[in-house]
Amino acid sequence: MEDEKEIQRRKDNLILSHKIGGFYLSGDLVREYPDAVANCLNLLKFIPHKVEHLFYTDQLLMVGLSEKFEEKEEGQAFPFYDVIVNKLEDGNITILVQKQLPMSESRIRDLYIKEQ
Repeated sequence: MEDEKEIQRRKDNLILSHKIGGFYLSGDLVREYPDAVANCLNLLKFIPHKVEHLFYTDQLLMVGLSEKFEEKEEGQAFPFYDVIVNKLEDGNITILVQKQLPMSESRIRDLYIKEQ
């Protein structure tokens, strides 16, 4: 018979498996501040599922799990997050991760019409 700690661990893992998200990191950020990037991923407790270098934009696409991400329903597309980096006067940097707002259908239509 499973003890209560094991049951709780399994419940926590199940919840975490629904906290998936994606974000982009610039190549410059990774090259110039590798320790800060590593610290950011550590603070997010980020478990990568996919990391892809996008050569044409010099970005890393990161998709994975984090307890800091919002829980999503089964079958729902995972959200993307913005990673905002600020360099402070003392040389330190701050990193903010926030969920991107979805574009409304009318906004998508407006962009499509303007681009034609």
